[in-house]
Amino acid sequence: KPVESVKNLREKVPCLGVVEKIMVSGGKSAVKKNQAVLKGDLLVSGAVEYSNGTTAFVHCEGKILAKTEKTEIFETPLEIIETHRTGKTIKRKILNFFGLKIPLSMVPIDFEFSKKVIDGYIFNDDSYSPIYISTVIYKEQRKNRVKLNFGEAEERLKKIAKKNENRNYKDVEVISYSDEFLHQDDKIIMKRKYKCIENIATSEKIKIINVN
Repeated sequence: KPVESVKNLREKVPCLGVVEKIMVSGGKSAVKKNQAVLKGDLLVSGAVEYSNGTTAFVHCEGKILAKTEKTEIFETPLEIIETHRTGKTIKRKILNFFGLKIPLSMVPIDFEFSKKVIDGYIFNDDSYSPIYISTVIYKEQRKNRVKLNFGEAEERLKKIAKKNENRNYKDVEVISYSDEFLHQDDKIIMKRKYKCIENIATSEKIKIINVN
């Protein structure tokens, strides 16, 4: 019958990694420093064998830091549409009456806009009043077609790559990277190759069966 759940740590990164540092607080490391590993390889085992021939199953915990390589592909057209604000702003007031929204001003909006709503809640004994005023702020924005030269397009791709790093590489140490650009008639493609150090271990629960 199942008596407990334990965890093995397996490699979670699809690319090849080379073990840089082993930090295991439970279980037994199945890899050594400078060893190359692939996705799915066992890194830390929850099965610990003792010198007397017995085996114990434990919850393994730890990190396996490895040098990894990643490749990201980004592209941008040479003609893009940019949105910018003109500075023109219109405000409207809305009365919220028990869920019913009643406009208090009918200033016409005859432009393309971004919208922000600020609710002026009224508190009654630490609770919201069902009657309150909202302010809707409309900010005019215009779209322009912009043609990029190759240099401008490359800089745009580098900014996109940086945003991607800030979003997806928070737990990864980027050691270095290199860029390759492919120029086509209507777009530019950038291939960025990263060299990183990261924790490549992920936990995998296994069921232990006792046979009496």
